[in-house]
Amino acid sequence: MDHRLLGEVVGAAFDGCTTCQDPLLRFMVEDPATSARTVELACVAVHGQLGGFPPSMTDEDAPGSTSSPEFRRLARAGLDGANGAMFREWERRVAGAERRSTVNTATDTIVGLMAVGG
Repeated sequence: MDHRLLGEVVGAAFDGCTTCQDPLLRFMVEDPATSARTVELACVAVHGQLGGFPPSMTDEDAPGSTSSPEFRRLARAGLDGANGAMFREWERRVAGAERRSTVNTATDTIVGLMAVGG
């Protein structure tokens, strides 16, 4: 896992610098371990802040969901701390454009929770 890359992506997103974030996301997408851990971090943050997951983050049919379908599938697989299941789902089913949308959702989630959590 590339902690520096994760920090740079989240920092750029928190600063609202999409031109900074875009090239970093390309590196993130090419690094499966860092990508998967970013999703895990987002899920841990949501669970810690909200005490669980709202349906809009796990249910594919939930109205008003802004989470990517892949993020919802991974979050659902990892419910109740089943991170191993989430990582297996990541390796088996998430690649290319899906990986980017999932990392975008995870990054947006982390930044959003940082903003409201102070």
